[in-house]
Amino acid sequence: MILVVLMLIAGAYILFGGSNKESDKAALDSRQEDQSGGDQSGEEGALPESKVTASVSDAEIAAPITYTDDPAIFSVQKTEFDVSDRFTAKQLSDNSAGCGTGKSEDYFDNLLSYYPNGAKGVEYSFVYSGKSQQPEAWKVTVLPNIGYDDAGEFMEDFDVCSAGGEMYPTQLSSRFLLFESSCGTGFDDGSGLVHGCDAVQKAVLPTLKLK
Repeated sequence: MILVVLMLIAGAYILFGGSNKESDKAALDSRQEDQSGGDQSGEEGALPESKVTASVSDAEIAAPITYTDDPAIFSVQKTEFDVSDRFTAKQLSDNSAGCGTGKSEDYFDNLLSYYPNGAKGVEYSFVYSGKSQQPEAWKVTVLPNIGYDDAGEFMEDFDVCSAGGEMYPTQLSSRFLLFESSCGTGFDDGSGLVHGCDAVQKAVLPTLKLK
């Protein structure tokens, strides 16, 4: 008789205790699913709340800067381009890794989504007028601003930490983002010719203004 009673008690423990454990596990699994599948707006890769879709007219992007022209020192070549042809998420993520900020491709995919299809940028190539060492041109590139009001944030997202790059972020306005090219690594070819890029940069930069 005692044996029967003990068996009944053991069976009740297994039935109800086991059910509670299964219930606890199901609740934990549910919480984990909620945490992994719920609102992730704070994670890297989410759309930054401060950003806005680029909305600069073709006329505005065609003339986003002013500067004092000096044909004796330089000529100017201006080229419009699609923003999507100039940047990729992988490129920006690789640059970020090189600068130690480590932002992911997902982050930059979201960032670049603020530039609609067909969004334009413009590149100014200021070319030294005489004979010079290479590079002979200094380049300024302008994109529509997508909501940056802090230069540090803009520079962190688009920074390049290698020498000899074509687009280093340097200035912003409420409408535009400005990038400048490097004038190289300081190499001198021994020809005695002027460093064309440096000469052009010194001539243009003091009068360069972003609209």
